[in-house]
Amino acid sequence: MARSTAENIAHKHRDPLNNHELVRVVQPNKPVLTHDVRDLRVEYAEWATKEQENSAIFIFVDETYCHFGGHFRNKPKITKPKGADPHLYARFDPAEQFQLMVWGAIGLYEDEIKFPFWIWEPETEEDK
Repeated sequence: MARSTAENIAHKHRDPLNNHELVRVVQPNKPVLTHDVRDLRVEYAEWATKEQENSAIFIFVDETYCHFGGHFRNKPKITKPKGADPHLYARFDPAEQFQLMVWGAIGLYEDEIKFPFWIWEPETEEDK
């Protein structure tokens, strides 16, 4: 049965206990930013600002994954009740062909220092 046929049936014959309209949305990639996490980030930023005034040296690092293959242009979609949090309906999508992790660092120094930049590819079963 095609997905569109199943959705048409679901729209016509709704569950009497959960009478929600179904919608298609793009699957979220990042976790939701809650008020608690936001407050912790603000608290950390205020602490770091005070420490920097006391001549502290900070090095900031970040990493991100670059996914290749799979859904390059067509982002995966999920079906959820209208108005519901899409993060509750996130699912694993193994369609990618491979991924790289890119890692870099920056620092708050008075001197010019070059920081590392790394590209990492996970081990394959053959490498193990």
